[in-house]
Amino acid sequence: MKRFLFVSLFFLILSAFSFGGSSCRKIVDRVQPSTVSIEILDVTRQKVPDGWDFSYDPFAPSKINKDNELEFREDGIGSGVIVSRDGNKYFVLTNDHVVNGSESILIKLYDGSSASGTIVGTDPKTDMALVYFESALSLPVARLGDSDRLHVGDRVLSFGSPLGYDFSVSAGIVSALGRQNAYSDIRSDFIQTDAAVNQGNSGGPLVDMRGRVVGINTWIASPSGGNVGLGFAVPSNNIKKIISQLLTSGTVSYGWLGVISGEMLPETCSDMGIPVGGGTCILSTIPGEPADVQGLMPGDCITEINGKPVLDYDDFVLRIGQLDPGDTVAIRFYRDGALMERNITLTLADDSRIPEFTYWPGISVMALEEKVVVAMVENNAVMHVHPGDIIVSIDGKEIRSLRDFYSALNGLQDLFEISVIRGENTISEVMKK
Repeated sequence: MKRFLFVSLFFLILSAFSFGGSSCRKIVDRVQPSTVSIEILDVTRQKVPDGWDFSYDPFAPSKINKDNELEFREDGIGSGVIVSRDGNKYFVLTNDHVVNGSESILIKLYDGSSASGTIVGTDPKTDMALVYFESALSLPVARLGDSDRLHVGDRVLSFGSPLGYDFSVSAGIVSALGRQNAYSDIRSDFIQTDAAVNQGNSGGPLVDMRGRVVGINTWIASPSGGNVGLGFAVPSNNIKKIISQLLTSGTVSYGWLGVISGEMLPETCSDMGIPVGGGTCILSTIPGEPADVQGLMPGDCITEINGKPVLDYDDFVLRIGQLDPGDTVAIRFYRDGALMERNITLTLADDSRIPEFTYWPGISVMALEEKVVVAMVENNAVMHVHPGDIIVSIDGKEIRSLRDFYSALNGLQDLFEISVIRGENTISEVMKK
């Protein structure tokens, strides 16, 4: 009986592994023809100074063009996946850092053929780009999955051209969800996977066990530059809007609230007199922008957007950015200890306007032993103080906590007086809001 149970268990395990292998083969057979390898050529040009002669320099660049410029040529490689088709035009999703600024793009298909690629549009905020090529072949278009249905431990496959090894596949699991990249401005809550991801995988799809694209491989964390089991992909639900807008207009628009905000640390919550939890605190508003015009103020601690809790600062930035200009968003927040709500209509985010903005008050502060200390001052800040200043009073109101500071701030008229301790001196100044 024991021997029978052992043999039965052995064949059960063997069949499980066989099913897993067969399952992966079917997924690979279905997905691989929709993936591409991308070869790019970057050319950097530099003006040749008058009188310089590179004729006898063996290390000189290979080409001096008709404008008397040196041309430095560098090849690169990445990956992509076909996400849309219009007749003989096929549209490939990849990373912005793979193709942006390239002189030429070559799309290599799974059957060994190739075609010239042209950039449709890019979105540096999410590191996404859309490239098209033309082909008379009937090529499959990848299916996008629902990345919100992923769970840690789910099996996934990574497709791409790591280190130039075209059309490679690696297997792993979802290691974590909602990861951030502290070293980049890319907006996303990344999927972390231990499926092998290396240089050249960028832009390739991360696929679930139903053969659906649930992410686009974008970056790795590694002390050596090679795979150590820390690969990160932009979730598919974050890129559906991007694909649609790039196909339509070649650009991506984002909703704009017009605030600078920061993390809600436990000590911040305590000093503000509100419950400890997630969220983000508005540090400054931009005069004339949606938040300022429609009733949000510095010191407002945002806890919910459209009825869903705000986890932290990164979650807040991502979710506002996913909304469209013209959308009205319900924002719940604490002000001076009281829970409030405002409906704010967003406008179009336009980075080109950032240098012209002023910020009210334009400073971030921290509480330290019943003192409020200036931590940072923005460029174009309305409040002219210095980092390290201790704020003593605003319009005669003593400031001993963050709640005191923001309460006094939001009750000001156009002109106000602020007193600070700077070094060994107490300085008072009248300022204009």
